[in-house]
Amino acid sequence: EAQVSGEAQVFGKAQVSGEAQVSGEAQVSGEARVSGEAQVSGKAQVFGTAQVSGKAQVFGKAQVFGKARVSKTVILLTGAPYTVAICDNTVTIGCHCKPFAFWKKLTAAQAKDLDGDRATHFFKTYRSIILELVNQHTRKGKTK
Repeated sequence: EAQVSGEAQVFGKAQVSGEAQVSGEAQVSGEARVSGEAQVSGKAQVFGTAQVSGKAQVFGKAQVFGKARVSKTVILLTGAPYTVAICDNTVTIGCHCKPFAFWKKLTAAQAKDLDGDRATHFFKTYRSIILELVNQHTRKGKTK
């Protein structure tokens, strides 16, 4: 049975079902869904129409939002100028949540349009690392 514990909050039209767990100070809101054996904990937030399912774990200060779908553990990178969250079908860098294809095609000039010189530097420094993590994450669980 689904559990919400600690100071966790579920509000709006959000739903937690199955054996899912929301704990700590986590928040699930909007029309978001957490189901299966998924876990949302710490100060993580799931909102908008995002879906967390299966055995996925979303924790720390991760944010899953928009049309993001998470059915396996999110890869979360912190400590860089922007927090990066790699989900099943999207990558969130800072406040920009976009499909994988967007980030793969992004140019330095387009990165600058997102957040100026700071984004350009981030793009040049971390782009190849992020794209390799995306490639590994999308291969995870697939058979050859």
